[in-house]
Amino acid sequence: MQNILRILILCIGISVIACQERNIPEPKAVAVFTTPDSVKTLYREITSDTIIKNIYSGSTTDYRIMNMWRISNGATLTIEAGVNLQVVQNGGIFVSDGAALKILGTATNPVNITGQSKTKGFWNGIIFENTSNPSNELNHVVIEYAGGNTTSNMFYSAALALVNAHVQLNNASIRNNKIYGVSFDSTSVLNLESCTITANDSNPVLATHVNFMLHATNCNLLGNGNDKILVRSIANVTGNLNQQITYTDLPYLITGTARYASALTLAPNTRLIMGKLSSFYFNNDAGNAAIIGSGTFTQPIRIEGEKPDSGYWQGIVMHAGGQVQLNYCRIVGAGTAADFGYQGSGAALMVSGGQPGNLLVENCTIENAFFNGIIIDTAAVNYNSNIETINTFINIKNLPVVYY
Repeated sequence: MQNILRILILCIGISVIACQERNIPEPKAVAVFTTPDSVKTLYREITSDTIIKNIYSGSTTDYRIMNMWRISNGATLTIEAGVNLQVVQNGGIFVSDGAALKILGTATNPVNITGQSKTKGFWNGIIFENTSNPSNELNHVVIEYAGGNTTSNMFYSAALALVNAHVQLNNASIRNNKIYGVSFDSTSVLNLESCTITANDSNPVLATHVNFMLHATNCNLLGNGNDKILVRSIANVTGNLNQQITYTDLPYLITGTARYASALTLAPNTRLIMGKLSSFYFNNDAGNAAIIGSGTFTQPIRIEGEKPDSGYWQGIVMHAGGQVQLNYCRIVGAGTAADFGYQGSGAALMVSGGQPGNLLVENCTIENAFFNGIIIDTAAVNYNSNIETINTFINIKNLPVVYY
């Protein structure tokens, strides 16, 4: 018997040493907030895994967030079904440094995050920054009366803001917020499934020209102050990410000059609304620039000014060759775009040389162009020979097509 005990002790010792040698980490401590006596206040930074449980039934507030509550250090904050969170003025939730926010609401027991006062912009919102943690998943949650952040970073002014972050939203309702519903910057990924973003003062979604790929399925983004996806062009920043725009339930409002050295692909029925003097500028010096719009007869692509005025926006420039493929595309209200080396008065669409390029424009309509319809550098750019007859040109001030 003693020999058996010695063997067992020896095995346990060997196991402990082996675990130490392999540096197996100890599980993180999990704090659970449950004491049912009054509204709990939350303000200390969360740096280890924490679970928040429902205390009271119905709509009674379980917890009150007292500041810009931080989750960091790779910790995961889990909020269980039925929890009601109330946020003080200028408070919010800030998830950073690889941490995660996981909300486990259900259809019958959603999680509610609201302001202490039912006033739009009363609290800041939820910000995800520098975290691609796969546990960033918000299920059956209501986020309301946020959007009060007034910092210089425009993305922070949304009720839910992503800055270099990846987040999945399922069955979320983002409503009654000041300015934007959700925002995501050029290095973020936002996935929406069966979500509603409504009754927000401005746009449901804010993005940048570098990345405005919105992944949304079975969502309702109507009923806001401006039912367009706002795409702000960042000055002097060139997009290098190949983008495929597939969400077409709402139009995109493009502001400023959207610069690309990459490919932009537009799905049928895509509608781009161009702001005053806005434009698309593709630089093909690296050989990767392209704009591909494959519309159909019943679902054409529309690129048109926010107002119907001739020359309201500048147009589309493809510099140094590149690939332009447009089919069943309607371009309205442009006509002042020009590129280096050409001294004319511009066009709605211009493809310059410098290196080989390909231009294929078929079944398109160019309308209300301020000067020319299309300008082509024929020395370097291959183009379809029927470009003048297979397309429709309406109210062009000068020539439908200029060859130089």
